[in-house]
Amino acid sequence: MSLFLYNFETKKYGFLNAQNELIIPCVYDEAWEFKDGLAFVIKNKKYGIIDITGKEIIPCIYDNAREFKDGLVVVKKNKKYGIIDITGKGIIPCVYSYATNFYDGLAGVQKGCKWGFIDITGKEIIPCIYDYAGRFYDGLARVQKGDKWGFVDKIGKEIVPYIYDEAGQFRDGLAQVQKEHKWGFVDKIGKEIISCRYDYAGWFYDGLAEVRKGREFGFVDVTGNEIIPCIYDYAGRFYDGLAIVQKGEKWGFIDKTGKEIIPCIYDYAGSFVEGLAVIKKGEKWGFIDKTESEIIPCIYDEAGEFKDGLAKVRKGEKWGFIDKTESEITPCIYDEIIPHVWEFEDGLAKAKKGEKYGFIYITGNEIIPCIFDTITELEKELKSIYNIYSKQYNQELITKYSISKNENKRALAAHILVLQKNN
Repeated sequence: MSLFLYNFETKKYGFLNAQNELIIPCVYDEAWEFKDGLAFVIKNKKYGIIDITGKEIIPCIYDNAREFKDGLVVVKKNKKYGIIDITGKGIIPCVYSYATNFYDGLAGVQKGCKWGFIDITGKEIIPCIYDYAGRFYDGLARVQKGDKWGFVDKIGKEIVPYIYDEAGQFRDGLAQVQKEHKWGFVDKIGKEIISCRYDYAGWFYDGLAEVRKGREFGFVDVTGNEIIPCIYDYAGRFYDGLAIVQKGEKWGFIDKTGKEIIPCIYDYAGSFVEGLAVIKKGEKWGFIDKTESEIIPCIYDEAGEFKDGLAKVRKGEKWGFIDKTESEITPCIYDEIIPHVWEFEDGLAKAKKGEKYGFIYITGNEIIPCIFDTITELEKELKSIYNIYSKQYNQELITKYSISKNENKRALAAHILVLQKNN
């Protein structure tokens, strides 16, 4: 497997082999990972494709280029889209206002303000007559004419008439449709299996879809039977056989028969993530497993879902991170941890002590102390670390972290700080 190499002096990308030997020189402004022996690259703001020897299979002449699919690539040139094959041969000239990738053998194209579909030879199978066209799934695509939606098959035949105000994609053989502010489901021959009688309808997961009548939620199966009646104040999707539900002010979990596997006794409950669900009892938060065992007791004043084995928790007014054994990986000593979502960004989480900001690394260690007055100053410090030490740690970063285009300066600076602490 080839690894990205970034030359900090020229600010160009190249590639190393598994032995850290330079096989493609650093001449590109940006580069993507190799897939099936080919990689997208950018040179002088133009896109092209190279093989593993560095040969430009497709020269860097395009304004944009998209992922390989069915042996073809969507490209943009002179503000128009077309399609080429992986040898660079033009299959469809760049004459369209927009073009999508191929799905079920057809690609959506826009000519002026109208949409249609072409095949891999460039033949316009379905003319550009629609105001919008979605992707093909299971042989059907949703299309819009005026303010109404319907579905067509791969030869352009109208399967579901243009009578709906909105329409979703097919999933498990059914698609959501809306008529006169009510939702239902149609099948692939256009039959309304579930009439438009619900105020909301979700996608099918594990064979059931959540629906809402007025303010109350329930579940229907693919035949239209209301397996679980609309009696809940809230219901989430089924994951691994369980769905979160709310009854009055209390939360619990039901199985696909409607049985309350975990009774509605909690003041709040989140979905099961990484095997655990966050719960609230009274004013305290903890975590349970699917047997309702309280794996982490309700001793926290606030808690979020687990992500990559860590969950953000609050004790009193202070925040930290715990693992699934309840060990405090990052002690609850911070007044704020940013972003408020329960995950790290580029391996980093901004932390605040008093009025000062610093950085916590994904291992839970504070790698930049909370000494900065603003987040802007904190980010400048991270950039400064990158600029000062990037050359010194270049080879160690390449060897240890397999540098890629996704490794931006923030992430690289974080890696540098970790290397400094370990050396």
